[in-house]
Amino acid sequence: MNAGRLLYRDGAERERLLDMAARLAPAQLRAVAVLVVPAVVAIPVYGWLMMLPLVAAGLAFGISQAPPVFRRWGDWGAFAAWVFAVAMMALSVALAQGPVVYVLCVPILPMLLAATGFRRGTVIAGAVVTMVALVGVTLATAWDQIAAIPPALWVPALLLLVITLSAMAVRDADMVTRDDAVVDELTGLLNRTALQARVAEVTHQVRASHERVALVIVDLDRFKTINDTLGHVAGDAVLVAASRRLAEAAGGVPVYRFGGEEFVLVVTGVDETAARELAERLRAAVAGAPVAGVALTASFGVAVTAPDDGFEYRQAFVQADAALYAAKSAGRDRVFLAGDDHVDTRAVELRAGRAAAPAPAPQREAASDAREGTWLVRDGIARAHLVDIVLRTRKFNAATSALVTVAIVSMVPWLGWELLVPVVLSGLLVDLATRAVTTRPRPEYAFLLGFMAMQVGAACAVLVAGPDVFFALPIFAIAMFGFSASLPGRGTVVLVLWAAALMAASTLTVGASEISANPVILVLPIALGVSMAIVGSAMGARVAELRVAAVSDGLTGALNRVALEARIAELTHRPVGREAVAVIVADLDRFKAINDANGHEAGDRVLAEVAQRMRGELRAFDAMYRIGGEEFVILLPGTGADVAVAVAERIRVAVARSTAAGVDVTVSLGVAGSASGTQFDYDATFALADAALLAAKREGRNRVMVAGTTGVGPDGMRAAPSPHPAEPC
Repeated sequence: MNAGRLLYRDGAERERLLDMAARLAPAQLRAVAVLVVPAVVAIPVYGWLMMLPLVAAGLAFGISQAPPVFRRWGDWGAFAAWVFAVAMMALSVALAQGPVVYVLCVPILPMLLAATGFRRGTVIAGAVVTMVALVGVTLATAWDQIAAIPPALWVPALLLLVITLSAMAVRDADMVTRDDAVVDELTGLLNRTALQARVAEVTHQVRASHERVALVIVDLDRFKTINDTLGHVAGDAVLVAASRRLAEAAGGVPVYRFGGEEFVLVVTGVDETAARELAERLRAAVAGAPVAGVALTASFGVAVTAPDDGFEYRQAFVQADAALYAAKSAGRDRVFLAGDDHVDTRAVELRAGRAAAPAPAPQREAASDAREGTWLVRDGIARAHLVDIVLRTRKFNAATSALVTVAIVSMVPWLGWELLVPVVLSGLLVDLATRAVTTRPRPEYAFLLGFMAMQVGAACAVLVAGPDVFFALPIFAIAMFGFSASLPGRGTVVLVLWAAALMAASTLTVGASEISANPVILVLPIALGVSMAIVGSAMGARVAELRVAAVSDGLTGALNRVALEARIAELTHRPVGREAVAVIVADLDRFKAINDANGHEAGDRVLAEVAQRMRGELRAFDAMYRIGGEEFVILLPGTGADVAVAVAERIRVAVARSTAAGVDVTVSLGVAGSASGTQFDYDATFALADAALLAAKREGRNRVMVAGTTGVGPDGMRAAPSPHPAEPC
């Protein structure tokens, strides 16, 4: 097998896991640092020699995460650190002078960290090898301790598998969510989020390689006219076709949908000639057969960096944007480079000056509704993240629960059957809580209560079995990872405090003298639980962040097509007879001219500010979605067309009230509504609203039109009746 395949299945998995490793590195270092406390506490009981291999393992991990080492060796450095850590921990057990049954859980944390960074087969094989090494060393050096209570050997080994499966489940959820977050739903191309990551990667890469970088901006010609005359459905078909042609002609170079009808390519190792040839190839590909009866062309602006200048994305974008503007002014359907005579240097400077002003911070609509939040979860997105993690990890959770059950049952011959009573009861409560996560309106409470019940059951088991079960205290810690990955930070704090309090109370009640003689018995499981919570919380926060990115537009803060599809499915499948739903389709007027005259960065600032104004006119439970460049859809549940037109008029007035980013801007809106008592048909309602929007454009823009009735003009007076939706445009 190829050496690289030892760590990852393919390049895509490698990219995802390296990205995860880089983001988790600070949390992993904190988790390792927490274990310094039990290490210091252990010295009087276990001796200095045992500490030396553990210190070496920690140093190796820290070195592997250092930025210079990570950049140079990356995955292989982390893999070497993992293998070294396992060997050092086995050696540490062999050198221990105290009772080893209480420290056999130490390899659990390295196993957790490895499970987040390498391919599944390698991780499972590593877990098996670690288990074998742990068992072998323990039997060879502490047979007398194991003979007294054999479960003290295999329970930590089973817990290694438990944490491995749990970590891989959350890891897989992260990777799936990451894919959702970086892919444009309509075209299937990579989106702005992915472009940002690529820009950061290229910027760093060029510092060392001194390669030249070409930035190519693509803008479809007269796309605004297509949308305004044929409607958004035809516009979507054009975008999909253009995206496919660009991707096929790019020859493996990633194409990013920058927004609306704009696309970006970042190409390394090319000069002006090669960059122009690539852009010309792309231009010819776009101008293929007509799409939906529309002849399709695109204009291109290209900027190429000098060999030793590095890559400054903002500067390159302004230069390429100026070249694109020159291509548009020269007649469209052509390629211009920033250094061409046709490109006005003064225009470049003007655009650079306009680009210097910061864009307004986008309003994160996906996470702004306080009515959806509770003290435990901030908003509906956080709640959806919790449910999603539970559903995605259900299969793995069943396997881990089975392993924990096997571990507990295996202790019965030595500790008595009474041990099973609290464990079984708490297990039933956890199962009920897990099921409630998918059915209750506030699933976070059921989830938290399930965890608390689990820890109460474990504490009761300690009270029943006494000090003989102290070797199994890491079971408290293992549960911390999965739960902390699902809940936000304050929930994780509650979990840690609850588990630590129960662990301390139960163990001190039945074995205060044993813990006084060997504090590691209690300190190590608590520290391990805190470490698990740190890593789990970091992974969960990352998945939640990606989830927000997957359903919201990074520029405007509005929800995106993914969120729209989910909301449509929810509204469509409600029982017949529920309230009406109104649909507003909004489109900025002459936005293409704003982009062409002021540059795309100025256009972005206009979009962000207009989106804020629009959202400010909606109720907290109304939702606004960006479905294309300057196009938005607003869903108003429980609202008829009469009320919706008033909302649309408020939006129109708010947008036109003052300039946005220094530019005069207006918006046209089309309104349609489903009838109360009928099944909501989004496609039909959208078609009506879109037809009304086209009528508003034809009537002069900056107005609201209502499907099948009349519209509201810029003076607030009723406009002429809109045409029937079926009338050709």
